[in-house]
Amino acid sequence: MKEIRLLNILTIIITSMITTGCLQKNAKKIVFPTGKTIRYQIKGQKSAVIQTALSLFDRDLNVVLQAKLEMDSQLPQIIIQTLSTNSQDPLACKPQGFRIEEKKGKLYVTGADI
Repeated sequence: MKEIRLLNILTIIITSMITTGCLQKNAKKIVFPTGKTIRYQIKGQKSAVIQTALSLFDRDLNVVLQAKLEMDSQLPQIIIQTLSTNSQDPLACKPQGFRIEEKKGKLYVTGADI
C-alpha cells in the first residue's frame, strides 16, 4: 500500500513539475505540447514499480495534456533509470530515493533500487 501511495505522489510531482517547468534552478525548459506523443526510454531494470508509475503518468498526461507515452530508445525525451545498490551515486543508498533533472534537453528520472 505504501508503494502505491508513493507512486501516486511521484506521479503528481512529476506531472506538476513538467507542466510548470520548475525542474531545476538552471534547467532549460522542457515543454511537452498538448496532444503530442512523449517518448521515453528505460535504462536498467524494468520493474513492476516502474511499470505502475508509467501507467499512472501516462493516464495523467492523457488527462492534462491529451498526450500519450511511447517507448522509444532512439529519440527519448524522458530517460528513466534505476541505480543498483552497488552504484557510486549517493542516491543509490537511499530507500525509495529519486532525482528528477534536466540534462541536454531531456528529462532524467533516476530512482534507487532499494
